[in-house]
Amino acid sequence: MKFLSGVLFGFAALLAGGAAIVWAGLFNTAATAAPSALERKVTGLALDRSVHRRAPKTANPLKPDPDVLRGGLAHYKGMCVSCHGAPGVDASEAGEGLNPPAPDL
Repeated sequence: MKFLSGVLFGFAALLAGGAAIVWAGLFNTAATAAPSALERKVTGLALDRSVHRRAPKTANPLKPDPDVLRGGLAHYKGMCVSCHGAPGVDASEAGEGLNPPAPDL
């Protein structure tokens, strides 16, 4: 019984400490601050597990023929280049300001 009460007390202390940090505003949520290594690791894991659980388990329905590739390139030029850039094309000012930055595709 002592062990269980110690575990419960420890959990309550951690919860209270975390709540105090949040309540005091000590956790920086500014978009201009880069995420910490722990935050990147936890959010990366959460993203990977969520996608693994919810992504369809089907093959790509699009065949890599020239018409499909041209359509994909047109879509990328119209919707993606501004943030991700392209060979010989830098990302726009808005794309450069993203946090986290858009990956180089």
